[in-house]
Amino acid sequence: MASKKKTSFSINPIELIVFFSMATSLAATVYQVSHEGFQNFSHHQQTRELASEKDSPLATYVIKCPPTRISTQAHKIKLKGNMCSLKITPQKIDVTNITNKSDIHVFFEKNENRFSTDYFDLSPGENKISITYFEDFEKKITQEVLVERNFH
Repeated sequence: MASKKKTSFSINPIELIVFFSMATSLAATVYQVSHEGFQNFSHHQQTRELASEKDSPLATYVIKCPPTRISTQAHKIKLKGNMCSLKITPQKIDVTNITNKSDIHVFFEKNENRFSTDYFDLSPGENKISITYFEDFEKKITQEVLVERNFH
């Protein structure tokens, strides 16, 4: 009679740990997709909600024609506006927060006749914002916008 040779298997413990962790991850993914569907599946993505303006340190405001007073609780704001039927064709726009003496970066779209600023800091209380439209060195129009930064 022929004797049967016994074969022994050895398993690497690290491979066993990797196999079980992958199997567990696959089972959790299948469970989540089958119970929540693909729309709600977000393994690595967190759900984010927009903060309300009062809780947000940033806000964007569109300047009305003529400019009006703005009230906000934001720490930084961005202004957007158009030329408000100016009697000049601006070649340059300067925006300054006179209250805290800071120049504000302006993005000027000449073809669209509008501008927007970068976000800029507000001091607590009333901030006087100066918007100066330059046609040339001699011809300019300045408008002021008052921004009231309220406290929470």
